[in-house]
Amino acid sequence: MNDHEIDRLLKQIEFDGGDRLEGMLREAGQELLEEIMSKPVVQKHDVDAVEIPVVALKPRRKPARWLLGAAAAVAAVVAVALPMAVFDREEESAVVPAAGSVNSAGNPFLVLDDPDWEPSSLGQSELEGFQDFLGPKGSALIVHWGKAERYPELYEAQRDGFDPSSELSSMELLGAEAAVFKRHDGNFMAMLPPGSSPVYLDFFATDMKSLDEFTQVLSQLRPVSEQEWTEALPSDTIFPDEAVAAARQMLSEVPVPDGVEAGDFPAAFTTGYYQYASPVADALFCGWVRQFQDARSSGDEARLDEAGEALAGSRTWPVLMKMRAIEKADPQGAGEGELVDKYWQVGDAAAAGESLSGPLNEFGGCG
Repeated sequence: MNDHEIDRLLKQIEFDGGDRLEGMLREAGQELLEEIMSKPVVQKHDVDAVEIPVVALKPRRKPARWLLGAAAAVAAVVAVALPMAVFDREEESAVVPAAGSVNSAGNPFLVLDDPDWEPSSLGQSELEGFQDFLGPKGSALIVHWGKAERYPELYEAQRDGFDPSSELSSMELLGAEAAVFKRHDGNFMAMLPPGSSPVYLDFFATDMKSLDEFTQVLSQLRPVSEQEWTEALPSDTIFPDEAVAAARQMLSEVPVPDGVEAGDFPAAFTTGYYQYASPVADALFCGWVRQFQDARSSGDEARLDEAGEALAGSRTWPVLMKMRAIEKADPQGAGEGELVDKYWQVGDAAAAGESLSGPLNEFGGCG
């Protein structure tokens, strides 16, 4: 699977409760899985149960579209584009991570005890999510969690994709033994199997010079209570009880097409600004694109001018300007894409009176 196919996959991912995401992951990994022999991955040992308190949250709705939604993006990249290897031990098996309890999103509530590292992007759905930590000189650590039942499949699919010139190692991480390895691109990765937890954990680093640096950063991860974890989050984090108000603020600062309302954007889980704002921006932008195209087809000059003016002014929309700043500061958390630039290319075409077809194809279109 090449980079273009991965890009196509990421553009198609939607969050709809996890079923579509899991199907996309399975399809993406099929080419690798067919080439790998089936064999037992871990031995089963008795382990102590981990208490998992369920946090009552509002029901989730299906978002309009989460283009490059980070949790989905990271999950897909981990499954397909980030080859990794793990230990093939016959005498030992992983113990359940002592990472404290998790909530209904599977979140392990981790903080990084280093003042040079700060939490950044955050995306969550049911038993699927990720959190970024940004460090010095552009380095980043991405903590990802996913459904436990997918772990053996991912384990097998990625086991022989590590850098053969590097050495495999292990470390004690969150009360369990993690496999630590180097990827072909020189970045490092680690994985913790689920044990009796509902999720597995994996850790991906960028711009770290050595394995020692990677393991040193990992060793400073610490499980905390949900309250302490919440208090450490960035100030622009969107919480479920504040989501509609946040959407209302975003909409108040831009022209809004017919059919888009703040109430369309509740949040079931605590979410990073970029991950929350993406479907809001998508609904705004695509609403104006549809009006532009419909008005051009019907010859409605007034509505065509209204939509064209709105799209042409998108470079000044505060929500897009902030999303673009996040893309630059945290490209991993923003799906390594430049989604906002693609919005703006469509807006520039509208401002110039040109066809939107070309930039819309580059953007991925408005379904």
